[in-house]
Amino acid sequence: MDTRRAVIILLAVIAAASFAIPAGAFIGAGINLNKQLGSTVNVNLNPTLVKAAGIGEGLAAMNLGVTWGVNYDLNTLAGYPFGYGGIGAATDANIGYGLGVSLDEAHGTAFDGSSFGIPLAQQSLTQTTFHNAIAANDHLASEQVVLPWTFPVL
Repeated sequence: MDTRRAVIILLAVIAAASFAIPAGAFIGAGINLNKQLGSTVNVNLNPTLVKAAGIGEGLAAMNLGVTWGVNYDLNTLAGYPFGYGGIGAATDANIGYGLGVSLDEAHGTAFDGSSFGIPLAQQSLTQTTFHNAIAANDHLASEQVVLPWTFPVL
């Protein structure tokens, strides 16, 4: 048998096999990687109340929180047949991060001098609140497929 005849028979066998194998049949490998790392740190200074001989008081309280995290989710699949006799690979991924900071703080003072004959009474309370968060998520998708029975469109 000459070489030309062997190539023609080989091509005929490949063509018949690609049409005979259903599109759902798959030989290949898939990988799924998924990880999420993160934590929250909270610092709580409980309310502190200081009294001075019944004439003055002081109050202080603070809550501070920091939250951070990174995550990725990667799925890839490669094999044969991809459709009707094709070879291909598909990749789908999500990559993201997040960072958040929150602060709640209160300070207060009070003074009453009436027990000492001082006609002065005053008090003040200040409160600070700050909350900020940044986050991003990127989606990546890629498909590479070689189909033997497609022809270029002119």
